[in-house]
Amino acid sequence: MPILRKNDRKLYFAHIPKTAGSSLYWWLLQNNWQIANFGGACSRDRPVRADTIFRKEFGIAYFQHEGDHSTLTTSPQHAPADIWQTWGPFDQSFAIVREPIARFRSAICYSYDRFINRHKFDNNIATLTKFREEALNRLVTVIEKQPNMADNHFLPQQCFITDQTKLYFFDQDWVSQIGNDLGLSGEIAHMNKSNLKIELTEPELRFAEEHFQNDIRWYADLRAE
Repeated sequence: MPILRKNDRKLYFAHIPKTAGSSLYWWLLQNNWQIANFGGACSRDRPVRADTIFRKEFGIAYFQHEGDHSTLTTSPQHAPADIWQTWGPFDQSFAIVREPIARFRSAICYSYDRFINRHKFDNNIATLTKFREEALNRLVTVIEKQPNMADNHFLPQQCFITDQTKLYFFDQDWVSQIGNDLGLSGEIAHMNKSNLKIELTEPELRFAEEHFQNDIRWYADLRAE
């Protein structure tokens, strides 16, 4: 999750995977916010080389490393709160939160898109079905021992935030709200958006309801406030 700076403000965006974080990064950069702790795994000795898209669009060659990353097992922008809090202090932290089952469904679609692109497999029903069956089996057997698997895409949302983190809802015009709070102008790009539309199978839904049961209750309480 990136450290953000502009006009003497130092903020922390607690990026929960599959809550439009990549789109927000682009918008922030368009509005001259500086970003640190973003991209691939950071080294204590050198900054992180920026992806080609950021080099071409914004002339950014590297993203700076800040703080201790020695215990981090994911990309820095997906760091859990117990790690990113040590990178402060910050004037404020904020996050976008999403209905947990919808977030899980989005993570499955994202993982499948990456799988197809990486391995150049045919994108058809048979490939999708096999992928989902194997992905669910891996989640069921591995997630308890490796909660940070898949770059924290399946880590519960509460692990990313603190009691002081300001929350925006994914389905409640967060674009206007964050835009007003951070002084962002222009249109926001839609990054990492999947064209795949799926309904969860009964086994997938059972897994999600069990794995995210605390998140589901927490999110319902948030919406009831």
